[in-house]
This record gives sequence, structure tokens and C-alpha cells, in this order.
Amino acid sequence: MVHVHSEPQHVHDNGQIHDHAAARAHSGGKWMQMFIKPGEVVEQRDHESMAQFVERIEKAAVFRSLENLMTFPFVQKAVDSGQMQTHGAYFGVAEGSLFVLDKASKEFKNARDAA
Repeated sequence: MVHVHSEPQHVHDNGQIHDHAAARAHSGGKWMQMFIKPGEVVEQRDHESMAQFVERIEKAAVFRSLENLMTFPFVQKAVDSGQMQTHGAYFGVAEGSLFVLDKASKEFKNARDAA
């Protein structure tokens, strides 16, 4: 989950800006193709369970989404000028918890504890 603040607009993966109502209706589309870079190998590590592997990949997708957002010049400019902020979050369905990305530590922290 990636959230972009820029009232009352929202950034889409095609570089267009739309209102929040339209943004909520938008499906990720091309974003899914952008998570794995050419030549990158993503596989389960010997020591991790399938559940741990899936969680690691899901969280990595949040990082990649934030990276991808910054490749749009108008997003980079808005972030640099302070007109826009980006936030990453991961929803752990199994435990029903929201984890928010702490950009300083590059770790996901339970939103309940981060508040």
C-alpha cells in the first residue's frame, strides 16, 4: 500500500493526477510489472517459511512502489518542494494489523505502536 498526500489530488501510475474518488477506483495495473527488475531473482530463502517469504516480497513491493513513484519528475519535484509526501504501509491480513514504513529505519512498524 502506498499513500500519496497532495490534496485534493492523487498520483496514478500513468503519470496523470486525478481526484481521490477516481484514485480509489484505480487498480494498480502496470505497478505489478514494476516490482521485479530485469535480471532480478526473487526466491524463497532456505531459512524462511513460505509465509515469511510472501511477507518479505509484499513488503519489498511497497519499497519498490515508493521508488517507482519518485521516477516521475512531477512527483520528485513536488516531494522536493514539500508539496507532497509519500508513505508506505503493509496490511498484515493474517493478524489484522497495519504496519507503517518508518523511512528513517527502513522498517515497518505496527501503526498502533507508531501513533
